[in-house]
Amino acid sequence: MEEQTSIDTKIYGEIHKVVLSSFYKDVSGKDFVSFDEKLNLIDQFLSENLIEVEVGFFKDFVNNNFELKSLMEIVENPSNSDSETALTIIDDFFFEGKIGLNEKSLLTTMVYYYEEFPFNFSALKNAISDLEIITMEDPNISIEEKEKLSKIFSITKSSIEFWEEFEGFLPDKTRRWYVRDLTGAATAIYSGAVGYASMAFGPWGGAAVLIGVAAFNSAVS
Repeated sequence: MEEQTSIDTKIYGEIHKVVLSSFYKDVSGKDFVSFDEKLNLIDQFLSENLIEVEVGFFKDFVNNNFELKSLMEIVENPSNSDSETALTIIDDFFFEGKIGLNEKSLLTTMVYYYEEFPFNFSALKNAISDLEIITMEDPNISIEEKEKLSKIFSITKSSIEFWEEFEGFLPDKTRRWYVRDLTGAATAIYSGAVGYASMAFGPWGGAAVLIGVAAFNSAVS
């Protein structure tokens, strides 16, 4: 993988949209897509859009990380409430000491915005964009926290833009399906998966895991 010390956070969101669009075009007309089929497709689209990432990297990374794979299975389960699942995972990360009170509060607020503006994508994006500005200007939030949150904001805003443009892809319009993008990004980061991938495989390895998990969890199962 190409050596690079950092990646513009906007790239995460841009690639996330491309991967999701590729996925839905590929599975158009299918009623069900299995976990493994989704994993293979997301892996393929990541390698096509992140030239620094080889085919098989994301799939192998997930299959070799039991905690991450288990969380992905929970988030994608269609029998679970998407917002309630998000809040439960956020609470678990907090009680396990993986996130601080600032991160818990901000992530919870983002989930509540999904409930406050159901399918009002413009209002939802504006609310989250305003929250991002407040977050990045808050001196009480550490640089490390801001770096992680900026990646989640990038994925979240891009997902809103994607679902606004392709609302017809939403499997069930009575559910806050698109909250899974946020949950997937948070899961990838706060489980430690993105940090490990970045250290072991460089920043593009971390990017592949972040984008891959977020896209996987918001892709129809």
